[in-house]
Formats: sequence, C-alpha cells, structure tokens
Amino acid sequence: MRAKTGLLDRVTGLSGLASSPSEGELVFSVLVNGYRGSDEAAMAAVDGFAAALVQGGELARAQEERRAP
Repeated sequence: MRAKTGLLDRVTGLSGLASSPSEGELVFSVLVNGYRGSDEAAMAAVDGFAAALVQGGELARAQEERRAP
C-alpha cells in the first residue's frame, strides 16, 4: 500500500493505491469531515478502512469458497 494522509482541524483524509492478490490494484480516497472524537481515533478508523479494503477481497473470496458445493 502506498498512501498519503492529510489532517486539518476536524478533517482527515487518506488517498492511495493498494494491491490485493484477488482484486489487483485498488485506488481509494477517504475524507472524514467534522468527526467528534479525537484526531487519533479518526485516523485509526481511516487506517482500519484501508486495511479492510485490501483484506476484504480476500475475506469475501474465502467466504465464497466455503459456500461452494
């Protein structure tokens, strides 16, 4: 994953590229505006989104394989 963060007063963002073995190259951009928690909590949530994006394809494929007869 290659990504760039941004942080202003009550605004955080993350944009970048990620590689997923099952989905290939993924491009993403997330902007969170007006959050009520701490900067750290907002950035951790955005990081969690990025991790889930990459892992999500793998998890979905594993679930499909378990359902296949």
